[in-house]
Amino acid sequence: MNTATKKKAVKAQQQESTSANNAAPEINNQDSILTYLNLSDIDISPLNYRKVFNLKDLIEFAEGLILHGMISPMTVRQMETGRYEVVAGERRYRGAEIAKISVVPVMIRVLSDEQVKEIQLVENLQRENPHPMHESFAVLGMQQAGKSIDEIAARLGKSKTFVYSRIKLAGLIEVLQDIFLADKVTIQEAFDIAVLSPESQYEFYEQYCTNWQDDNFKLNNIRNILSRFKFDLLNAPFNTKDKKLVPEAGACTNCAFNSATIKSLFPEMATAANCNNHVCYQSKCKAQINMMVRLALAEHQPVALLHTGSFSTEIAEALESIPEAMALPQYSRYDVTIFSAPSMPDKEDYEGYYDEEEGEDPDFDEEGYNNAVQEYETDLTEYTALAQSDTILKGLQLNSKGGTLILFSTEKKEVIVGKSAVTAKEVQEAIKAGTITTELLDAEIERINTKEKRAKELDSEKIQIELHTQFNEAVKTSTLIPGLTPADHTAIRLFVYQSLDWQSRQAVDKVLFPAKDNGDNFTANEQKLAALANLTDEQFAFMTRSALAGRSDSKTAGYITAVCLYQVAKESGLDVAAIEQAQQAKATERQENIEVRVKDLEKRKARLGTKKAA
Repeated sequence: MNTATKKKAVKAQQQESTSANNAAPEINNQDSILTYLNLSDIDISPLNYRKVFNLKDLIEFAEGLILHGMISPMTVRQMETGRYEVVAGERRYRGAEIAKISVVPVMIRVLSDEQVKEIQLVENLQRENPHPMHESFAVLGMQQAGKSIDEIAARLGKSKTFVYSRIKLAGLIEVLQDIFLADKVTIQEAFDIAVLSPESQYEFYEQYCTNWQDDNFKLNNIRNILSRFKFDLLNAPFNTKDKKLVPEAGACTNCAFNSATIKSLFPEMATAANCNNHVCYQSKCKAQINMMVRLALAEHQPVALLHTGSFSTEIAEALESIPEAMALPQYSRYDVTIFSAPSMPDKEDYEGYYDEEEGEDPDFDEEGYNNAVQEYETDLTEYTALAQSDTILKGLQLNSKGGTLILFSTEKKEVIVGKSAVTAKEVQEAIKAGTITTELLDAEIERINTKEKRAKELDSEKIQIELHTQFNEAVKTSTLIPGLTPADHTAIRLFVYQSLDWQSRQAVDKVLFPAKDNGDNFTANEQKLAALANLTDEQFAFMTRSALAGRSDSKTAGYITAVCLYQVAKESGLDVAAIEQAQQAKATERQENIEVRVKDLEKRKARLGTKKAA
């Protein structure tokens, strides 16, 4: 043993002696006995929270024991088995084992389990520079024994801040405790890790610490790393007060992993509300997206889903959990024609034209603006009607904040109802700035002509509105010609056609109404009505039966639609009796099997009754 090692071993012996003298708290015990025992008759106490001892230090300590012997006795107590248990001096016990010392000095005392725990606690805390992790074990042990923060602080002669900080460290998972005990992270870094949930700590360990036993292991910028496992609850995409979003997790407001909740214990966290439970936060994000997707589907009832290339992972997972969503066709926005809603006119567009000769500012064109507002309202009505028409598809585009209903067709061209290529404001500003061009003037002329064309369309729409008003009143007052007219028969067929779901309508159109593009919507409608009016009875029956089969409630017995489908199927030649007979055969076989089983059980029951009577 070299001189430095000898000095270190002697110093360790002196520290052990000091610790032993100061270890026990004031416990009234008159039965202490100083004696010698065989080391083989002594066991390590299972009550000692200190589980980790540095092997190198123990070997050096053992070398000191070989030279000088055990300076101070261990404290032990006798157990009911007759053997002895170490109360204070486990390090001396382990050193004696290494040094192969067979007989050791001991102080035998009569102590309860609680007294043993407290002696061990104080002994370990009074060692020179005890490790904060060991202090944490000690404080946690006292807390688990039912002592309050104030009582622990008083017993240890420490501040409440010290006690709180050691409770915080107790949150480290075992493998990270080992890393901290090996001094591979600082105490502040250990604090920062300890506030994470156990799941997040394991994830942190797997990603960054598996090689911690390497000599060159080091964590750089650990706070930046840990920020990836913390989430700002003030900007969470879900309602942090919602107890039902993930029922097993509850609301975030009272969660132990919300830094705002534990700020009373750790004031340095008072400025933020961060979630330290990565798994729980992600589960709530997924639950929020799942709920959002379901609500959007229920509200908009789309016939397709739109995306800008692909769905995010979270939305894709939500869709996979909703069978009716996965059944919808999917389109890229770039492969279809989008119909966007019109915009409210801007008053600045109707300031009139700047008069270059007079140099006067333009007057506000109130009449033009009012006409534009009326036009906008008409365009909006047109867009709303478009949303309810049969020729345009309803698509749902989803993002993390919700779903947007988008009207589209399968052609590639974006259309904004009522949108022109240039505005009066742009032309006016160009004239005033002297930058007007023939292209701008041509565009303005086209805009004015387009608006006039739209005004004429408005005339037709106003006629239709008035016609509808008077017709509705006449229906209510029964002043129209009674009986079904040919047009009424066509209306009935139109209603049947409009009741078709999207897939059924595609099939019916393919058979009955091959597409004819003449570029005139009004003419196309006239042609569709004429085609409906001229359907044969066989064709009308095909369309009616397609509509009936497309209704989801026609599958469920007891619904009026299901009863109607039964009657139509029977009268249209389907062998309903064969279907019923096949099911009845299965029911009969099932009933026979049940009768056999019940009869067997009745026999067993009778035998049991006979045995009890005997």
